[in-house]
This record gives sequence, structure tokens and C-alpha cells, in this order.
Amino acid sequence: MSGEHNSADADVPVQRALCADHPERAAVGTCARCGNFYCGDCAGRVDGGQGFCQRCHGARAYVAWEDASLGIWQRYFRTVKSSLVEMPRFAAELPSRGDIGLPLSFALLPTLASVVVGAGGMSAFLAFMMHNLTPPSGSEGPPASMMGAIAFLMYGGMGLGGYLAYLALWPAMLLATARMFGNRELGYRGLFRILCYASGFNCFYFVPLLGMAVAAYHFVVASMCISAQGKTSVPAGFGIYGLPAVALGGCCCGSYSGLMLLALRDGSP
Repeated sequence: MSGEHNSADADVPVQRALCADHPERAAVGTCARCGNFYCGDCAGRVDGGQGFCQRCHGARAYVAWEDASLGIWQRYFRTVKSSLVEMPRFAAELPSRGDIGLPLSFALLPTLASVVVGAGGMSAFLAFMMHNLTPPSGSEGPPASMMGAIAFLMYGGMGLGGYLAYLALWPAMLLATARMFGNRELGYRGLFRILCYASGFNCFYFVPLLGMAVAAYHFVVASMCISAQGKTSVPAGFGIYGLPAVALGGCCCGSYSGLMLLALRDGSP
């Protein structure tokens, strides 16, 4: 068997495959970085539950968040630091294979903090306004605390639900764009993992003036990872991620402009 992984290898049961580094030995798993099969001698080379062939293990091709030997905050901050300070290396070494549970938990950790802070601020503002507004004579408005709780649940639910919808739908849009570019290396699971691991600073989305910086960071990290995993140029990676965003933004702006024009026309004498 050749040491290079190809698309046909994905359909070969591990029990009948041979190790890429030791062709005379039967494979027991698949490398999380390159996709090659590895044998029992290579199976001990595992970080955070992910198996690697000898070559990829030497490159330490794993993400710190998936290293079970580290504490949760150490795993989180190492992953965030690597994605920010060592962005090209982080993009090149991020395993495209693996489960989606760990990346999802990494993305939800800062996102939940952001949603709680944003929803809490909104509900506190609403409760304050309700408490200080004098109700009309002879009527009594709802309790300010109740309105604040309702606002918290609604705002928090919409924020979290919107983010989960983004994680579910955006990889499909990126995959369609990649296919339009002629790229066959990228897959839905790999794109989902990229978006999750580009979300390390989501906790700052509701901080004034930092929201745009967080969005820019997410865009750059995701585009770099797409370029590395898609084995394409950096501009192509930015194009794969940016084209759906531009198209969606154009649709939203066009719809809003159309509604405004209809409103102006209906309001005209």
C-alpha cells in the first residue's frame, strides 16, 4: 500500500488495510491529520485520544483542546493562544478528522458566556426602565423583574439558537462554495471543526468596539484553516469563506432596501 492517503482509502475497512509507515503490518486506525492508516506500533502515539502516524505525531498535529491530559482552562487558553499567536501553524496542524462534540464544546464555552452577559445586560436595562417608568393612572404594569426575566430568556434563546443554526448551516454553504471553486479536499465535518475552533474569542462579542475585531479574527482564522486543509492558496481560502458572507449580506441589504421602498411607496399620496 502506498504511504499516501487517497479517497479510496476511506472506503477500505481498517481490518483489511495496511499501515502506511509499516506496509507489512495490518492497520488498527486512521491518522487524525493525514488520514493514513497506522498499525499497532503507531497506535501508542496518541494525544488527547487522537491517533497519529509516526510522521504526523512528530509534527504534534493536534489541537490542545482535545488533549485530555490538560485541565479544561489550560486546554482552552492554549488553543486560543495558538490560534492567535501561531495562526499559520495552528491552521496547518488542526486535524480535519475527529468528532464534533469536542469542537462544539470549545465553541459553546465562550459563546454561552457572551450570550449570558448580553442577555443579562438587556434584561437589566429593561427592568430598570420598567421600574422607573410611571404607569398610567388606574393601571398597573407587569413587574419589572418578570419583564427582565422574559427579556433574558428571549434574548439568550435567540442568541444561542442563532449561533447553533450558524454552526449547522454555514459549513454546508462553505462546502458548496468550495465545490464551486473546484476544491474536493474539504468536507462538512472538517469545516464544522474549523468554525468551532475559530470561535475562541466569542465571549467578547458584546464588548463595545471589540465585536468587529472578534468577527475579523474569526474570519481570518477560519480562512487560513480552510486554505491549509483544502490544500489551496490563502486567497482561495479567503474567497471560500468570504463569498457566502458577501452573498448573504447582499441578500439582507437587498431585502431591507426593497421593504423600505415598498413602505415609502405605500406611504406616498
